[in-house]
Amino acid sequence: MKKLEIEVLGSMYQDWDNEEFSWDVDNIIKVKVDNELVINKRFGEFTVDEDETDLDNGIYKPAIMPNYYLIDYVGSCSVKTESGDTITIPYAYCNLKSEGDVTIKYGKWHLKAALEVENEFKLSDLVFVRLNNLIEAINSGEPGFASLILLPGKGVINFSEVASNIKDTYECTIE
Repeated sequence: MKKLEIEVLGSMYQDWDNEEFSWDVDNIIKVKVDNELVINKRFGEFTVDEDETDLDNGIYKPAIMPNYYLIDYVGSCSVKTESGDTITIPYAYCNLKSEGDVTIKYGKWHLKAALEVENEFKLSDLVFVRLNNLIEAINSGEPGFASLILLPGKGVINFSEVASNIKDTYECTIE
């Protein structure tokens, strides 16, 4: 088994009611596999290909994607790793099924997740999930990137809050 650690840092928005984050292109993601730093980039350094792809890591199968998300389609994104290799990762365009008024928190967060993965794990096994209706409702003024990271076989990766500094709350409507 290998140890996978993912951190997401920076100013971000959280849908307090659905407990989902919205990460913009200026947020930083750090990924370590067995304590080796593999990715240390802003989401804006990822190249997104919006064309539909069959590189979906099986998220259309029942029980892979939680049923409170609606999958629109899967594109891809690519990023250069710290070793200089370019990897391509599925990038799912989804929506929250729940609609209505929600409370949004804005602030700075440091989120971290750590989990055991199989020895055969590759970064391309991950799936970035963009929650379009959440990003549109928040309307941060910055391009949204993603809200979740999914690992088929493990589900949605749960992040713990290492630190936070909430600066504001407001109401918006998810449609």
